[in-house]
Amino acid sequence: KMSKPHDISYYAKCALGGVLSCGLTHASTVSLDVHKCRSQAHPTAWPNSLVAGLKQLSKEKGGLRVGWVPTFFGYGAQGMFKFGFNEVFQDFFKGLVGEDNINSKIRRILLQAVSAGCAEIFADIALCPFEMTKVRMQVQLPGAGGTMPGTLLAGLSHMSKNSSTTGFPFRSLRPLWGRQVPYTIIKFVVFYQTAEFVYKKIEESSGKKKSEVSEGVQLAITFACGYWAG
Repeated sequence: KMSKPHDISYYAKCALGGVLSCGLTHASTVSLDVHKCRSQAHPTAWPNSLVAGLKQLSKEKGGLRVGWVPTFFGYGAQGMFKFGFNEVFQDFFKGLVGEDNINSKIRRILLQAVSAGCAEIFADIALCPFEMTKVRMQVQLPGAGGTMPGTLLAGLSHMSKNSSTTGFPFRSLRPLWGRQVPYTIIKFVVFYQTAEFVYKKIEESSGKKKSEVSEGVQLAITFACGYWAG
């Protein structure tokens, strides 16, 4: 039986937070992504240096923003499932084994790891079509005679019509799982364990439990632990 310490509105808030945090952060750094993709796909035709690559992109019309729309929607969808389903799976597994049985550090880590991994499997299914589309956009060098459209809907349509060669929509799913699932497991476990450590130290030094710490300080701790884990 599924444990229900949280209601649908809580899961929805986590999912929305995932959309905003993943979608906005990835879209805001898309210039770095374009440089990375082009330097990997065209090592002899594209500058290796980050500064030189960004300068090259700045000379292109819209070069610094190539693929930002599929990046935003793709990673927004990934974040929605990653953060929303992580909470769902934690509650599910607590209900499955009994919350009283998760009574040691190693068991808490195991719960966090399994929940994060399960959530990421679904998150990458949502991400994959958008990721394949944006990579095709980003690796296409200007003036090289490429046929990949630069807009989201036209790009998705092109990928679909040429699925025999592009592998759209899920040919890249297994490599994506291979990269993202271990990363997400480590990220969430490190986040939770770091936050647990910080609140333990606060309680030891000031006598304050987490519930007694101000919301502003809790937000700062969450941000710092998230930055460290990422």
